[in-house]
Parts: sequence; C-alpha cells; structure tokens
Amino acid sequence: MVENYSNDYDVKCKLDACKTYPAITDSERGEIVCGGCGLILVQNLADTSYENNGYTQEDFMKQARTGPATSLTMFDKGLSTVIGNNKDSSGNALSS
Repeated sequence: MVENYSNDYDVKCKLDACKTYPAITDSERGEIVCGGCGLILVQNLADTSYENNGYTQEDFMKQARTGPATSLTMFDKGLSTVIGNNKDSSGNALSS
C-alpha cells in the first residue's frame, strides 16, 4: 500500500527539482521515498497502525491467527524457523 506521507517524520528530498513533490510512504516495504526522483529517504519503518481483524470470541479462542505479526525491530523480522526434536519431516528419528 503506497500513500502520500504526512506524519511525525518531516522528510524532504534535498534535490531542487524535487522540492514540490510530496514524500510517499510504502508501508509494505517500510520506506519513505521522494515522489519526484524515487530516492529512499527513510527505510525500515515499523508499522504502528492498529490491526482490526474483527474476530469473534469463538475465532479468538480457536487462535485463528497463523502467528505473530512481523516486526522490523527484530533482526529476522520475527520470522525465525525452529527445528528440533531430532526428527525429520516424516517423523523418523535422525542419527547423530
């Protein structure tokens, strides 16, 4: 989702030709770019918007979500993989 950006960040491109263009935010990539030349002005922005899924209590109790939201504050964005229990994908024990 790309939209015009006007928030707490007061970022503007330093090029004279771009002074009239607004800064644009790309919340999926976590970047603010110049609307004139496309220069990345700010990167790795954390999405602080409120997530409103409208779950019912039954959905909440079933834990309908597939996992926690990704976070730019973590080095792997919260998408780590945990491998354990010394078993392969078929459930057979691994030899050491």
